[in-house]
Amino acid sequence: GVDADHNTAESLFESHVAFIISEYLFTAFFLFEIIVRFSAFQNKRDCLKDGWFKFDSFLVILMLAETIVMPLMASGFAPPTGPLRLH
Repeated sequence: GVDADHNTAESLFESHVAFIISEYLFTAFFLFEIIVRFSAFQNKRDCLKDGWFKFDSFLVILMLAETIVMPLMASGFAPPTGPLRLH
């Protein structure tokens, strides 16, 4: 694709602004699609029976992790984990 051919940056935030915007637009579009598909289920639990919905949801979760969580972790942002510690 275009990103693989022309984007030489190591991370998303080091890329040209066009690559960053397109990455977030694709993420927003697919997140919107999953929300619309979830809303279409009359009984919301039926989404757990639909294999394609589960597969697409997993892909959107990975996409969100790649575009939001991973860049934050790479930038040095550390979430507060104090309450998770066991003494």
